[in-house]
Amino acid sequence: MAGGTPTLREKLPEIAIEAAMVVFAVLAAFGVEEWREQRRLREFAAVARSAVETEIAENLEQFRAAAPALTELMELLDRVLRAADEDRSVPFELRIRLPAMSMAAWRAAQGSPGAPYFEHEWVIRVSRVYEGYEDYAPLRRLVIEDYTRIFAHQRAFPEMEPADWIELLEPLGGRLFMLEEAHRGIQSGLESLLE
Repeated sequence: MAGGTPTLREKLPEIAIEAAMVVFAVLAAFGVEEWREQRRLREFAAVARSAVETEIAENLEQFRAAAPALTELMELLDRVLRAADEDRSVPFELRIRLPAMSMAAWRAAQGSPGAPYFEHEWVIRVSRVYEGYEDYAPLRRLVIEDYTRIFAHQRAFPEMEPADWIELLEPLGGRLFMLEEAHRGIQSGLESLLE
């Protein structure tokens, strides 16, 4: 109809263009929201990774500080056991210092919404070091139990025969050897993570 009200057929192209613009606006809004969410999760992942790296540095400090004391204890125990083998006793005092390794930041990072945004290679490397500590922890516990048992007998040492010292101290020596090996491995792993 010329000059009159346009028919639906005549308005169809205009309606289609408006509908396409509405669909485009909705899709763009979803895209922007998705982009914002991705950015938020990446930022969260960066914060979580930073917390893990801080925890790794603190754990490394613990391991470095304990290493000399562990070596000294091994050397002392070796001297005492050699003397006992020769049926002589030597005065000694066992002092033990073992590292405490935190796993809180790593566990929190693994369960965080940002976890899928960590680099796969980094996750594997960090996991290996923390798995090493999970193997280390039971040895650490056994050494502490041995130490506690020995400490309970410490007043009796002057009256004990050297053969009794061997029976009391030998288990600690074996466990300390294994612990020292594990200690070195974990310390090396922690150092490589911070390089």
